Amino acid sequence: MALTGCKKNSVGPVMDVPDLKRIAKHYNKATINDVVLSLLSTCLLEYMHNHGDKTTKSVNVLMAFSFRELPQSYSEHKFENDVSGLQFTLPLHTKFADAVSAVNKETSYLKKSIYPHGIYALTQLISWFPGIIGQLAMMWVVSKGTICFSNVPGPKKCLYFF
Repeated sequence: MALTGCKKNSVGPVMDVPDLKRIAKHYNKATINDVVLSLLSTCLLEYMHNHGDKTTKSVNVLMAFSFRELPQSYSEHKFENDVSGLQFTLPLHTKFADAVSAVNKETSYLKKSIYPHGIYALTQLISWFPGIIGQLAMMWVVSKGTICFSNVPGPKKCLYFF
């Protein structure tokens, strides 16, 4: 399947969090994000096979990585923007169990690595650059992602960018 460089946006349906938690629990130390990324891995491979692409084995994913501590109560909740872009290669799998295992291994490694902190520091540094230079640098980083993933609820109606 040829990538054209044309950017499109799609918002998926709302998923039932208790169901996602149950599935994650079934796969030991998997997280909700691991489950959703694994669904993406298997569904995207099936989609690509159905559209004639039998050679693509992975895609580059860009997702938000939060540095915020989880609040213990509603009153402790803070609205802070301590978020970094995290980019990694998502292998495509035919079996969901294989995808969960691979995704969990990769995301667990990334969470414990210096990579998210380095990207966060780089983002902070770029914000000091003159506007156009910072924008070009960030556009270069974002252009490396095939898919942007977020578990933040989107708009009620789909948006399409061409």
